[in-house]
Amino acid sequence: MIIVNFQLLLFIFTSRTFYCSLLTLFKPIMAKKTNRLWITLEHKFKRVDGTTGSERMTSVKNKKNTTEKIRIKKFSKVERKHVEFVETK
Repeated sequence: MIIVNFQLLLFIFTSRTFYCSLLTLFKPIMAKKTNRLWITLEHKFKRVDGTTGSERMTSVKNKKNTTEKIRIKKFSKVERKHVEFVETK
């Protein structure tokens, strides 16, 4: 009885499917390396009462091709006109 179980266990542990299933279970999942970054664009403005405010939006940039800060003209919902948004950290 012990010999039969030992042979069965030996067969299971030496079988190829057992090791393949172990490899798929413990295979490290690596993050995909990408050059794209999410950035925040900000526009600072003055209100009618004299206080300052800011409006922010997000965008994506390629860090390899664009190394300097981005300046984009976009429509401001607060001021209702096209203004320049600057990349912030």
